[in-house]
Amino acid sequence: MPLICNTLNSVYCYYKTKGFEEIYLAIIPNPVTMINPQLGNYNGLIPKLYAVDSLKMRIIDVYTIYAKNPQ
Repeated sequence: MPLICNTLNSVYCYYKTKGFEEIYLAIIPNPVTMINPQLGNYNGLIPKLYAVDSLKMRIIDVYTIYAKNPQ
């Protein structure tokens, strides 16, 4: 997880230096993960990433919305 966060923070800093006012992270989950989770073992990467306090990007959270209503 630290490598992913460090990489995302590097991307954030790079684009901030290029003049972007804000950078957002939006991860669209795999439909099978949401609709039929018993088909595999989801590693929970998206919620784990959302829980990291050191992530500089703002998050557009569609995972939670889909988790509440997977259809």
